[in-house]
Amino acid sequence: MITTEGLIGIGFGEYNAAVIKHLCDNEAFCFSDNEYKDNDLVFNSYLNGYDIPTVILKNAKISIELLCDTYYDLEIDCIKKSQNAYLLIGNAKYFKEDSEASERITIEFEDIDISIKSTKIKPFMYDNCNAWEIIENFAMNIQDRIDCPFIKPSEKELKLKPLISDFCSFCCNDEEIHFDTLKSRLPQDEKLDTLFEKLSKAKNNYTAKRNLYNYLSQRKFESSWRTILAEFESSQEDYCDDEISPKITSQLNNIHKQIDEIMLANGYLGTYPSYQKQTFQKFIPAITNFKNTYTILSENANIIVECSDNCYDDNGDITFQVSTLFGKPNPSYDKYSCLFAKDGKGFTKIHFLSYLIDENKKIDPFSSIELTTQAICKSTEFKHLNKQENEAIGNARGFGVFMSIFKLWLIVSLLFGLFMTVGMMLIELIICMIFGEMVGFGELFLETPWWAVFLGAWLGFATLMSIVTYHSK
Repeated sequence: MITTEGLIGIGFGEYNAAVIKHLCDNEAFCFSDNEYKDNDLVFNSYLNGYDIPTVILKNAKISIELLCDTYYDLEIDCIKKSQNAYLLIGNAKYFKEDSEASERITIEFEDIDISIKSTKIKPFMYDNCNAWEIIENFAMNIQDRIDCPFIKPSEKELKLKPLISDFCSFCCNDEEIHFDTLKSRLPQDEKLDTLFEKLSKAKNNYTAKRNLYNYLSQRKFESSWRTILAEFESSQEDYCDDEISPKITSQLNNIHKQIDEIMLANGYLGTYPSYQKQTFQKFIPAITNFKNTYTILSENANIIVECSDNCYDDNGDITFQVSTLFGKPNPSYDKYSCLFAKDGKGFTKIHFLSYLIDENKKIDPFSSIELTTQAICKSTEFKHLNKQENEAIGNARGFGVFMSIFKLWLIVSLLFGLFMTVGMMLIELIICMIFGEMVGFGELFLETPWWAVFLGAWLGFATLMSIVTYHSK
């Protein structure tokens, strides 16, 4: 077992020992054959996505032959001193011919160099997210940084610690919590006090938290939410943005221009990274946000698309954050306005245009830029996508989507089933009257399986209309 004290005992400084211990505990050591150069082995690890340590083993000798273009996940059993060098011993896991393999590995190295790059933590939206979950995730990421023993948080982050602790407490079931700091930042409201009280006493707090977040998604709480978000964003001012290598900047700029052309051709206003469009939507059968599933018959739609570049060592993506707010057009809306929509008619959707970066720093997109961007434009307006477009944006229109539509038509078709059953009863009565069989009508009526007629009409119509709807949108 690797301990901080043990690492210090063989010659590592306190800082390096703490970082190595933390990375070992989280199994965060990984490398590829491309990162073994000039006898130095580089580990690019991830603590929380925003604090990124780089560990370099100087003058390293590896006991196994590294396969070309292969990633290795290292499970370290021990690190010990051997004369004038150190020995790192463990298992190297990797994929070979689509199956996982493992090999015993020993790495001998003379020295170690560790550096940590801390970048800005940013709010992130995801499919059908709730406004308060965005801040909760933001708070948990800052808390991870504060809890890390070898990272010094900023003064602004430390000042927000009471508020951060309240948001992190939403995931804690062990003790009664009162959320005093958060409550002091919100308008006074009797129902809100009741919801906080239920949440503080709940053993399984998912339902209680969901009810609280639903209630806080009213427009009257938007100002408080934006103030808290602004404070969280302000706490990141001392950190740098993610750096993008100059070697791929020009390639990304060309991709941005292609996206601009496609977005403008589809009626969007703006330039990369921000676009907006006002459109009119007719009949959207089943769309879901944090609160409920809705059917839109006809409604104005305010669509805002915000893009961002995320670049790592050998891969990256362009994220499209789509915000849709149904209602009257309003030029003051931003990407967060849909989170506080009246009656819950606000929706968010995330798409990715992903790519690889080869050794020569050349970008290789997973799918056509034109096809992917065109598919995103159609998806934001709930238009029908063909198979290629669905695959380009990873939009699996499968069983789950069909069932959402089917549930809607089950409700609507109840009335149809009832009308059909009554209609068949009337037809049976008319036929008996025409053929003079009214004497036996009562017996015939009782023998007819009207429940089967109702079920057949109800489920048959629901299934048929679900299939038609599924393939029309």
